[in-house]
Order: sequence, then C-alpha cells, then structure tokens
Amino acid sequence: MRQSFSQALNTYREAFSALIEELLDSRPEEDLWKLLRLHKKEDSNFAWSAMYIVGDASTAIENFLRFGLDGPTKYNDTGERYLRLYGVLNATFIQQQAILKLYQLMNVPDLKNTKKRIYELRIRELRNKVGAHGVDYSSTDSRNLESFVPVRVSLEQFNCEYMNNETLAVQTVDLKEFVEEHSKLMLELLRAIYEKTVKTAYKGNEKKLRKHKEKLNDLSIISNGGVVMETPGGGKFIIRL
Repeated sequence: MRQSFSQALNTYREAFSALIEELLDSRPEEDLWKLLRLHKKEDSNFAWSAMYIVGDASTAIENFLRFGLDGPTKYNDTGERYLRLYGVLNATFIQQQAILKLYQLMNVPDLKNTKKRIYELRIRELRNKVGAHGVDYSSTDSRNLESFVPVRVSLEQFNCEYMNNETLAVQTVDLKEFVEEHSKLMLELLRAIYEKTVKTAYKGNEKKLRKHKEKLNDLSIISNGGVVMETPGGGKFIIRL
C-alpha cells in the first residue's frame, strides 16, 4: 500500500536527519555549519529546529488524515472540530515555513519560484483566511481588508465551509484534498533539499554521491508502497508496487 504523502514526507525527513548524523560521525572534528557549507554557525540550530518541526507537523497532519475534523473521540463535540481545523491549518503552515527555511539554508536553486509555489497553496490561503487573519485578511485582488468565519454546521470529516462576512459568499473546501496538495509539494521540496545537501557535503566524493543517489531511489520506491531490504551478501531485495 502506498504511503500517504504525509507519511512519505516523514520518511524523507528521517533520511535527511540520518544524513546529518552520518556527516557528524564521519568528521566529528568539524562543526555542522561548516560541513553543510552554511553561512554562519547559528544556521545549524535553525536546520535542526526545522527538521524537528517538519517531523512533528507530519505527525499532526497524519492524525488529521486518519480521523478528520471529528477526531478519534466517540463524542460529537463542536470544540474538538474547531481545534482540529485550526490545528491542521497551522500544522501545514509551520511545516511550509520549516521546509522553506531548510531550502534557504541549503541554498537550493530557484528559491523565488519555490516561495511562490508555497504561497499559492490553497491550504495556506485557507489558513490565512480562517486560521490566522479571520478579521484582517488582506485581499490580494482588491487590497481591502476582509473577514471570514467557518460555517459551524459544515464542519465534519474533511468538509469545511467558510463565509465572507461582507459578500456573504460561502466557499466549500475538501480539507483532505488541500492537505494532500500541500504534502505532495513539501515532499518534492524535501527531496530537492536532500539531493542538494548531498552534492554540497560530498562534492568530489563519487562513492558517497553514488550511495546517496541510490538512497534517493530507495526512498522513492518506499514512498510508493514498495519494499527495499538489504541482503546478507550486500545486495538488495526490492519489491515495486
């Protein structure tokens, strides 16, 4: 069975953390910021924080994808649905910010276009309208301030409606679709971060570059529901789905 995009993202995040540990173990006399060719020492703290945030947010998002707005509780509780709505909106937001920080730190190409793609995510717009700036949302079209509020009776499973309090227009949202769109892009960006980090850290080391290129191929297979197992002889047993 294929992993969800959120699960696959966490798989890549764990692999990226393992890459950092490998670098530190191989050259313990060097600081992480030098190993990663970062601009200053403090940047390594931001890199570690970003990695933890990506993982923590993935855990929250995966719970949402399992249980929706209703949650695992047996009670029909409106407060639970609001908490989970605001929670998933902000979990996706802080994950976007963390991955964008890693993207900047590792100097991955095309930062400007990457920011644009993140800022255009529908879940980010919804977060700004409903989960952060409900009473002071600045419209990108008119530049006027607008206000939005969720329609309480609509909140169930992955369904959410919200209303513009000036025009009274109501928008219906499939939260699962929005979250999966977010996770798919985050997965793409984290893969690019991993690849760029390997090229920077192991520049000129063809053996290490080949090893991690193979690792990326393995991660792609695992993310699509396949299996990669090491054999006693040093080979691999691979099942592709």
